[in-house]
Amino acid sequence: NFYRSLKNTNAKRFRFMVNIAFTVLVVLYTATMASGYGTFGDVCEGNILLNYHPNDILSTLGRLATGFSILFGFPLVACGARESIIGVASSLGNNALGSEKNHSLLVAGILAFVTVISCTVQDVSLVVGLTGAALGSFIVYICPPLIFAKAVTLVKGPGSPESKRAQLNLVLIPFGLLIALLGCISVLK
Repeated sequence: NFYRSLKNTNAKRFRFMVNIAFTVLVVLYTATMASGYGTFGDVCEGNILLNYHPNDILSTLGRLATGFSILFGFPLVACGARESIIGVASSLGNNALGSEKNHSLLVAGILAFVTVISCTVQDVSLVVGLTGAALGSFIVYICPPLIFAKAVTLVKGPGSPESKRAQLNLVLIPFGLLIALLGCISVLK
């Protein structure tokens, strides 16, 4: 969606825009983290705004700005989540999830899931930690062997020697699950 929405779309221009966006984000996040840690040290809360007094006008404005950021950024995140869910479902053989008749149901399901989490979790660092532990392990240890094995099987055929060798990479999946589990346990302690 974002690639197609660029004017004069091409891979080089898209890569340039992505690099600029990530560079700006890295600088902003690093400055925010350094400021928070520099101000509060080891007693810094998961949500930096919780460290400030509730009557502090600047922290109140920060909370308001955070609320607006979440409110107006949510459609972008939800769109990406919806597209990813549809992509995963279709790659697993469920093309019906991406149909127009299921659009509202899928969006309502995503919204309900996010709302339940946001209403029940008090500490944002818990969500960030669990997400980082689980998704980090998935991205590093679980997803690559799955993609590689599937790609080799599609190109070389299911019974080929290359496909059988590629299947050996799937041994990383239990390791990735173990790392994710240990990361989640570490966050919960």
